[in-house]
Amino acid sequence: MKEMHLADLPFEQIRDGKKTVEVRLYDEKRREIREGDIIVFYRKDRSERLRACVKALHCAPTFAELFERPDMLVKAGFADMPSAVAVDCMYQYYSAEQERQYGVLGIELCDVK
Repeated sequence: MKEMHLADLPFEQIRDGKKTVEVRLYDEKRREIREGDIIVFYRKDRSERLRACVKALHCAPTFAELFERPDMLVKAGFADMPSAVAVDCMYQYYSAEQERQYGVLGIELCDVK
């Protein structure tokens, strides 16, 4: 079982079914994720948790390329937002250098509890 921390807004979006793809760097930790894995997501303060199954993995070299895919902005919780703004949101968490080094991963979730 894998564990990941989330900021409040993405946690609530997943919990409420408004976000079905969690976007991360495709770093060493994320390269171990497989379809069918269970991930436990915690709020940063660990006050609440969610369990989800990995339905699919979406790899891309950049956030921009990931967000160009059909419905990816909506699935990643960036509905009604231009792709460039969504990319800027991701740069709040990760640097462009990290993006170049690792690439990015959209972790599509199902069976969130």
